[in-house]
Amino acid sequence: MTRLCSLILASLLALAGTAWSQDKPIAALGRVAVLGDITEGEKRIIANRIATFLSRSYELISEQRYLAAEEEAFQTLEFDECTEDICVRTIQEILQVERLFILQIIREAELTQLSLVLYRLDSRRIEEEVCRECSITQLHAQAEKLARLLIEEDLSRLAAEGRVGPAAEPGRRASQQRRGLGEDGGESEVDDTHALPVYL
Repeated sequence: MTRLCSLILASLLALAGTAWSQDKPIAALGRVAVLGDITEGEKRIIANRIATFLSRSYELISEQRYLAAEEEAFQTLEFDECTEDICVRTIQEILQVERLFILQIIREAELTQLSLVLYRLDSRRIEEEVCRECSITQLHAQAEKLARLLIEEDLSRLAAEGRVGPAAEPGRRASQQRRGLGEDGGESEVDDTHALPVYL
């Protein structure tokens, strides 16, 4: 009997996980664009943080699928056709995704700039941060901030379009928490740990 209950519980959890995954918008995270003296370790740490944050709110296309789509796009387009926007749109068409995130890291002397771009079918949004002589811990935090800003804006837009459920009112809830307001508009404690919109 105990074994049967365990099997039933495991099946229910698996179904719940599948339903949660299907509720999240599908997105892709492209390869990291690097310019300057950036180590492979730094690049991977920052990219992993971005991917972790995105995966909380989106169903991310696997890296293998993205790289295959990128290769197909390069083979499909002539060299002079492969501008940034055209390449991105082609990859989105191959993957059948509306959202593609691309991280760029630039280092010049003691300055490091992180840029995270969200390509949608009808628009492009960029968030960036610059720091001087920053540690990997600081870059880690900046990457988290960029991801949070883009996710919050994008899910707010989806909510306004009626394409996400009530669990994802990211802009309103996060904004209230940063201002110290409760769901009813009254005063409450500020809780930035839940500012990132996450599908539950």
